[in-house]
Amino acid sequence: MQNKRIYLFTKYATELIMMFFFIILVVPGFKTQGHFFRQLFITSLFTGCFVLLAERVRVKPVVFGHGLAVMSGFWIAVAIYNQIKEHVASDDNSISWYHLFGYDKPAVMIMVYVITMLFFMTKLFFCWENKLFVRYYRELNMFASVTFIIFMAIIWVYGFWICRSYLNYDHYINLTPFNALKQAFFDENSKYDLYVFFGNIGIFIPFGMYTAVAMKGKAKWTLLFIPLIVSTLIELSQYYLGNGESDIDDVIMNTFGFYIGVLFKLVTDRIIQTRTKGAIKSFFIF
Repeated sequence: MQNKRIYLFTKYATELIMMFFFIILVVPGFKTQGHFFRQLFITSLFTGCFVLLAERVRVKPVVFGHGLAVMSGFWIAVAIYNQIKEHVASDDNSISWYHLFGYDKPAVMIMVYVITMLFFMTKLFFCWENKLFVRYYRELNMFASVTFIIFMAIIWVYGFWICRSYLNYDHYINLTPFNALKQAFFDENSKYDLYVFFGNIGIFIPFGMYTAVAMKGKAKWTLLFIPLIVSTLIELSQYYLGNGESDIDDVIMNTFGFYIGVLFKLVTDRIIQTRTKGAIKSFFIF
């Protein structure tokens, strides 16, 4: 009985500690706002060190998934609370919606997911014959994938529609391609456009990756058209609702990001299949 209590205490204490550290992992990245690549580098460094240390003390992989879920839920709740509080306190309908739902803060949180999962994908590459670890990895991948999909859905639906519903952009569509590319890399005074450029690509990478996972052996040719249709519908909705700037470059960058996600899934599938001689078909095992 005493041993069981000690086990339960250790288990729940470990969970709480992991959740706490996952919550604070993103703080250095958030505090470096205005320096996008520095934000990502700092977040990657802190996350990598933390994951290595936690794995070193034999924290079960699925606990990392719980930490990722709590991190996502906590900061989304904080963002929504702060935005509602600020919106209620102000009569200005152009009030900023960038508490979390700009491009840099979601990118920081996504980087925590990326570094954590890349670590365990690498370990699976080398430890694929360890059946116990494969089972633990499967549990982590399932939990982290579901959490990440929910997180991205909230960013898409709340961040880019609901919380911007009171904005009032001109009903205008830019049909001149590659303006964003020029502004992002050739306009020294346009850091924000750099966020937009990489944000529009990055936000669709997970969409492409998990769509490829869901499609499996089904009509893969439809992957060519899905990003074009989805991105075009988003831009049209922003045009008619007036809660964003409709731009052909957004469609181009979204589509490019989607294809990067699909390519990442296909390449990593080939890598793990070659390594395991077909015993494991994909890193995205459920």
